[in-house]
Amino acid sequence: SKRMTAALVAKGIFDSIKKAEPGAKIILMGDLNDDPDCASITKGLNAGKNKEMNASNTLFDCMDSLFTSGSGTLSYKDKWNLFDQMIVTKSLCNNQGSGLQFQTACIFNKEMVKEREGKFAGTPWRTFAGTKYLGGYSDHFCVYIFLNCLPKKSTKP
Repeated sequence: SKRMTAALVAKGIFDSIKKAEPGAKIILMGDLNDDPDCASITKGLNAGKNKEMNASNTLFDCMDSLFTSGSGTLSYKDKWNLFDQMIVTKSLCNNQGSGLQFQTACIFNKEMVKEREGKFAGTPWRTFAGTKYLGGYSDHFCVYIFLNCLPKKSTKP
């Protein structure tokens, strides 16, 4: 219920910014502690699963296709989750006008940030396991997106 409340607050902030500045390009990112198919994302934020959004669906979850294909940013009890989200406004997806436009989302899961052996091989190489220092990076893989910068359209004939 707390994640749903947080999602509704974030949606309210998105909506108030969009009301004041309809073309605003906004990115919500972070560890939301929910997968792309969880209610806080699909209902609370009303984030769509594809870039071709309709009027009622003004946010796009960049991570959904990665999650649907089985990728994740953390492993818990032998199950991959994708809690690390990048959610963007429609204005970053419509490829109209100029400026920044969403291209693709990625998970940084290179070998250098993975456990190399044992029961947890292939999962994020943690910094700590309880109080034991392991020397790794994080218990989550990082996520990132690529944005294109579209040039301004010329008004000259």
